[in-house]
Amino acid sequence: MIASLADLPANAPAPAQISVTTYQVDGRTPRDVRRSLNQRRPADASGARHDAVTSWRFQIDWSTDASGDCVPATVTVLPVILVTLPSLKDEHRRTGRLRQAWTRYLQRLEVHERHHAHLIAMGAAQMQTEMRSASSCGDMVRASDRWRSEILKANSDYDERTDHGRSEGVVFP
Repeated sequence: MIASLADLPANAPAPAQISVTTYQVDGRTPRDVRRSLNQRRPADASGARHDAVTSWRFQIDWSTDASGDCVPATVTVLPVILVTLPSLKDEHRRTGRLRQAWTRYLQRLEVHERHHAHLIAMGAAQMQTEMRSASSCGDMVRASDRWRSEILKANSDYDERTDHGRSEGVVFP
């Protein structure tokens, strides 16, 4: 289980603030655990419920000149990313097939969510680059808006391409 995703994504050119939170599921059999996942899993921004969710926002800062206008070259974009994963109650007490299936599932789920964090951080770096090269405050805001849309689309496309991780083996049981 990931204790901290602070080092994610590993090759991102910009820093990111990444936190992990969990919700607890329970069950003595894989079927019971799946039922618990279905009942407790979080919703994404659209309201759709998934076993794990990666949400994000941007902390954007810039300097102003003496007249109070923005200085695009000073923009910094910090992605603030929250990954919500399931946690199996008393996992350390589980044995056999349930523990093996859970461990394999959680590892694959973490890889899938790590890729979402990577897409967000890479998009934030591109956003910062484009905002810094803007010729006006309005262009800077438009660049921010465009990259937010691009990041949403990249994550949506990734989920569509992988069927929310199913094609990557993110299936339980």
